[in-house]
Amino acid sequence: MLTPRSRAARAPSWTLTLPDGTTFAVTGTTVIGRRPTPPAPRTDATPLALPDPQKMLSKTHALIEVEADAIWVTDLDSTNGTDIISGDGTASTIAPRERCRVLSGQTVSFGELPVRVDKP
Repeated sequence: MLTPRSRAARAPSWTLTLPDGTTFAVTGTTVIGRRPTPPAPRTDATPLALPDPQKMLSKTHALIEVEADAIWVTDLDSTNGTDIISGDGTASTIAPRERCRVLSGQTVSFGELPVRVDKP
């Protein structure tokens, strides 16, 4: 059996930073949205409700899966889409249910909500 300390050491940690500077640590499979619920078959995903006063996020918008050198984002048929923004500002739209790799320092736009992704 793993102790909490050894489990934390194995789980890579990433941060999601909102435009206002609010950060969220992500260490495992996470589902984000206004009021997210884990999708089947990923019922083990941790829900993370992001503040969205403009209502651009879907209730359950995207799935995030953590790996050591990158995270993977899957758009869950969101209404306003998900884009990966490269360092030069070029946006690439993620097709619904497509799993896309995101590197540290890139920005993911969930609807109109830009979220910077970093590996501390």
